[in-house]
Amino acid sequence: MVARLALLASLIVLVVATAIAATRGGVSYAKDDVIDAFSKQDYALGEIEGGRWTRGAPRGPGTFLFPKPIDTAPFYVFVAPNDLLARQFFAPLAQAGGGPGVFDLLQGNIVVSSDASLTETGLTRDERHRIQAAMSLLAQSR
Repeated sequence: MVARLALLASLIVLVVATAIAATRGGVSYAKDDVIDAFSKQDYALGEIEGGRWTRGAPRGPGTFLFPKPIDTAPFYVFVAPNDLLARQFFAPLAQAGGGPGVFDLLQGNIVVSSDASLTETGLTRDERHRIQAAMSLLAQSR
């Protein structure tokens, strides 16, 4: 009887742990951590009030952050609730490919993207370097 109860308890713990892992989808970064990492690279990120989105990015649950001033932002940072949703959000960007003016980056639950809808010339080498440095800071925080 005790062995059956122990087995049942183990199965319940396994099911709960699997459900939590599936919901989280991997390593996730908090929005405030993302804002902090980008601020260390001199990007003040702001959220669009009320979740409005005006530049044609794929929609999904999560938060869009833009360097200020938002109306001329050369890229956006999408903070998904978990890694799985970030990968789903990122998939159409990756499939679309791009050229020299396109910059897409996926790390954990974070997607960074810039394309012709945001800037006609693409990101400068310095902007790309600073974005990558911010993402490295996030990775180091784990």
